[in-house]
Amino acid sequence: FRFFITDVIISDGITNVGNYAFYQMNSLTDMRLSKDTKRIGDYAFNQSAITEIDLAELTKLEHIGKYAFQNLGISEIVIPNSVITIEDSAFAQTKIKKLELSSSSKLERIGESAFFGIDELERVVLPNSIKTISSSAFAYAYNLSSVTIPSNSNLEAIGDYAFQEN
Repeated sequence: FRFFITDVIISDGITNVGNYAFYQMNSLTDMRLSKDTKRIGDYAFNQSAITEIDLAELTKLEHIGKYAFQNLGISEIVIPNSVITIEDSAFAQTKIKKLELSSSSKLERIGESAFFGIDELERVVLPNSIKTISSSAFAYAYNLSSVTIPSNSNLEAIGDYAFQEN
């Protein structure tokens, strides 16, 4: 049945989208998540056909799992201020053009290869709360021309190859 589902609406009250929940759902193009979502699991939407997903209203979202949105055709993403962790390869090889996090963002950690290989990515603005930019986090983002890290940030570590080949 996974090849025939085109859209999913997750009702309010659901707080967790589990690991592999919609993995390889080749026909899934439209996804609306519960406003109560706190966690998106590993590989949750990996290898689906989603080209647009709105996370902006998920004000309780704290965790985006490994490979959750990897290889999707999404070109725009708003990371809610409530997100603390973006895990490894969460948005790798997508089509995101701009990543701007507000100064009130709680984001502390960007995992390994989280935004790896995004040719379209041109600009990154990180929040004061950022503590760790892991290895290869923005590697091979060939069009990345601007990265802003506030001078008063909590940044403690930038991993190996974090911005390699940019």
